[in-house]
Amino acid sequence: MMGIYCATLAQIQLVTDRLVDARTQYERAQSLFRDAKFEFGERGILGNLANVCWALGELEAAASTFLEYVNRLRSSPASRSNSLGFALCNLAGVLTESSEPERALAAAREGFPLLRDEGYAWIFVDHMAMRAALAGRGLDAARIAGYADAIRAQKEAPREPTEARARARLQAWLEERIDPSQLARLFAAGTELSEDDICRLALQD
Repeated sequence: MMGIYCATLAQIQLVTDRLVDARTQYERAQSLFRDAKFEFGERGILGNLANVCWALGELEAAASTFLEYVNRLRSSPASRSNSLGFALCNLAGVLTESSEPERALAAAREGFPLLRDEGYAWIFVDHMAMRAALAGRGLDAARIAGYADAIRAQKEAPREPTEARARARLQAWLEERIDPSQLARLFAAGTELSEDDICRLALQD
């Protein structure tokens, strides 16, 4: 019960932008669940804790925690495929922000198919656009970014802090390398692509 209390308190702190406090409470909940041998609760806290570390910019801690979460989900017969998909795509986002595009691609190639059929892949395309840029595919990165901007406008879905960081980093990267008029055309071209087209571009080497 104390673990559930700490996890609930962490969630309240998270939505009120008290990220450091939320991380502390998630860590307490994790310890309490572990002591109580409540494996389901302990596993679930890993994903929350990783997301808070990522939001705080603690990339090494976020990557290692997401990786542990992925491994725990893989080993649990009770885990759902979309939970694993979210964990893998979040891991890909962290690795992209850490400038590890090859490792990010490996995680995304496993995670994206688990989310695409359920309609969640669009959430992660900002990170995959940046990954494409890091891989030297600036034109594709711009098209993916154009799609990401359009789909978020269509769904009225604001970016989370980690996604906003990825989009801002990509914009600066593109503006340094691509003429403004060409960049505008590439963004517009991205809005004409389908989700299947975007997933194919996102998961290329």
